[in-house]
Amino acid sequence: MAGWVAMVLAVMAWSSAAAPLQQTSTGYNEALAQYLVNYDGAAYCSGNKDLASWTCYACKKVPGFQNISSVHDPKTDGRGIVGWDPNLKARIVSFMGTDGNIKTWIDDILAVKQKPYQADGCSNCSVHAGFDATWKGLKPQVLTALDTLPPGPVYVTGHSLGAALATLCAIDLATEFKVQPAAVMTVGQPRVGDTNFAAFYHSKVHSHWRATHHRDPIPHLPYQWMGYEHVSTEVYYPSDKGAERTVCNGSGEDPKCADQFDGNLIFITDHWEYLNFSFAQGVIRCI
Repeated sequence: MAGWVAMVLAVMAWSSAAAPLQQTSTGYNEALAQYLVNYDGAAYCSGNKDLASWTCYACKKVPGFQNISSVHDPKTDGRGIVGWDPNLKARIVSFMGTDGNIKTWIDDILAVKQKPYQADGCSNCSVHAGFDATWKGLKPQVLTALDTLPPGPVYVTGHSLGAALATLCAIDLATEFKVQPAAVMTVGQPRVGDTNFAAFYHSKVHSHWRATHHRDPIPHLPYQWMGYEHVSTEVYYPSDKGAERTVCNGSGEDPKCADQFDGNLIFITDHWEYLNFSFAQGVIRCI
């Protein structure tokens, strides 16, 4: 009897812990965001042996990940991971951010121009040509990997460049393939396209939460004066610990959130800490 009671209590405890992870409403689910950010960290190890064995620094924070595919486009060096999360009973797509010289990457962001985004109903839409090329290089592999997984909801996530790729992945899933992501959770995301693209995205992707951290300069790029606008909805964290947060006004450019700052690169360290996860530690520990 005692063993049976213990088993029931264990199941109840697991259920109460797992329940908050499910995206069951249109509101911001912080527990889910803190869970998925570990996949953002793991994506930096894409192609490495500790990713294949799921023993990387970030991997250990979400044990049990299954049917793992590392995706890589040699032309753009875009990378990511796709697999099955048995806790969420869901398919996960996570994209790696830039792991090279951040100053060079920022220079590239500002140098590359926009290109037309082709989609029914997206009139005169434009997106960053570099982000688009990287996503297009990864797209066939991501779709193939998704097809090998059990049926279930899809969560799309990424940090930095990976957040931009997650956005382009999500809109293609929603429009081309009629797969509505259960949630898109991104951190440290740059702007992806123009005002028309942002409006189109908002009309097609039902749940996107874009975390920003204090004075992280990357969400300020590319600049609005260059013709870019953020997708919504921003969730602004003013400190490292993540105890405080503001769900912003849904415009994508809330002046009371990250836009209150000017994007000075001196605060680049804010880019490497999100939702109690250190990307600096995660990246250097990939082997």
